Amino acid sequence: MKQTPVYWCCGVLFFWCLAVTAVCAEPGAGLERVTAKPMCAAEVAATGRVIPLFSVRLGCRLSGSITDWGVDGAGHPLDVGMSVIKGQPLFTLEQDTFRVRVTAAEAVVAELEAKLQDKSADEKRYQRLVEVDRTVPVKKLEEVRLDVVMIRQQLKAVQANLESARLDLRDTVVRAPFDGVITLRMKGLGDYVSGMPLVEVLELTTADRLEAELKLPESYMTQVVPGKSVVALSSPQLRGALELPVTRVVPAVDAVNGTFVVRVAIPPEKREGLVPGNFVTGRLQLETVSVEVLVPQRAVIRDARGTAVLVPEDGKMVRRAVELGSQLTEGVIVKAGLKPGEAVLSGPADQLKEGAPLPEALKIP
Repeated sequence: MKQTPVYWCCGVLFFWCLAVTAVCAEPGAGLERVTAKPMCAAEVAATGRVIPLFSVRLGCRLSGSITDWGVDGAGHPLDVGMSVIKGQPLFTLEQDTFRVRVTAAEAVVAELEAKLQDKSADEKRYQRLVEVDRTVPVKKLEEVRLDVVMIRQQLKAVQANLESARLDLRDTVVRAPFDGVITLRMKGLGDYVSGMPLVEVLELTTADRLEAELKLPESYMTQVVPGKSVVALSSPQLRGALELPVTRVVPAVDAVNGTFVVRVAIPPEKREGLVPGNFVTGRLQLETVSVEVLVPQRAVIRDARGTAVLVPEDGKMVRRAVELGSQLTEGVIVKAGLKPGEAVLSGPADQLKEGAPLPEALKIP
């Protein structure tokens, strides 16, 4: 008996599977029944963190070893968790080299000032001899005047060097730029630091001047009004909800998450136990409620008749003309033609067919 080739059997089996799949696959299996979501509700919840208004990592623009470390009012060396006030010394670099530069610059300035004083006296004397006594040629007076001009220029340059040296000596003492709390210490007494590249020594943050940073979906951006929109902040560190106005809206949208940032200033007298990094939740009261809705991009039909969506009616796919707005990360805004809560069909374009029967799976019993 002649045997059937294996490859011929496999081919028959393959086409049989395709036929069975075609018969069993339900038409419209890629379609979804979705609900048109309102763009903005009267209230929205958001989460975020407490952040300091100012936070800075301090080093020194100069290079040298730390010879003195700042202390608090009781004489204890400054460390993490301690508070400091604006202008308080935090640490000091070795100053001998910078004092020498100041002394040298002062000596050069003094020398040129004395020289200028002598030349200025010569200028007056030669001016009298030329203009009154007429015993000296004009050329000699011009030479003295030129010397005076050159000495003044040299003096101006060395005075600038002296001022620079004095600034360097002053900046060997690094002071707190604002009232705050030391949150991190990277270096200590005896460590060598430099300004290029900058070596960080301390991290200082504001303790009382805090903000809540909340993130909201981009669709709410036009609804949030700084100074008017109110946020009710909640946290385990608060005894109750803290109602505060929105301080500002950051005009940028995260391209990945489709969110924007809202900042809420927390008054020092109301912060209770809040510290930088605390997790907070907020309920935001909106000024207006939008009538626009949001639908998936795959629900929109664009053809010669305009833009539309298909809605399920009487077991069929019925065309509904709509007016579109902006395209967002999470979908497309429909400005007119749909109401919040209405059902629309979303799926591949080849399955969205006007007048086609609605798949059984998408019918509501």
